[in-house]
Amino acid sequence: MALKPERREDTRYLIDLKTTVTAEDADGKVFSEMTNLRNMSSGGASFVTCCPERYFEGQRLDIKIDLPGAAELSAALYGVAAVFRIERLRGLDSETTVPRYAVAVEIAMPLRFAREDDTAKKAPCPSE
Repeated sequence: MALKPERREDTRYLIDLKTTVTAEDADGKVFSEMTNLRNMSSGGASFVTCCPERYFEGQRLDIKIDLPGAAELSAALYGVAAVFRIERLRGLDSETTVPRYAVAVEIAMPLRFAREDDTAKKAPCPSE
């Protein structure tokens, strides 16, 4: 199988960090989804979803990336991103009965570091 050509100008780093995405779907309904980042570069990122119907190109997302660390420090990076691609992940379907999709986003502004009180809640996917 041929490798896909690199689409980013910046170096892409494989990463696995818990992330919360909050946005409005195409019908204007606000949702929040807990997911994991797959990779990140200085200008963008990619995360996994089982709910691709919630996302569309150009959609504005508020993102919170949980930072791992000592138990006494709970911190995250916060920012705004825009969806520019959604694609089905191949090869993962054997691990789960629910298809997984990668949502590629462009980070619209520098991420902001902040301590937090761990109040994020998971909104389950309708297909889960």
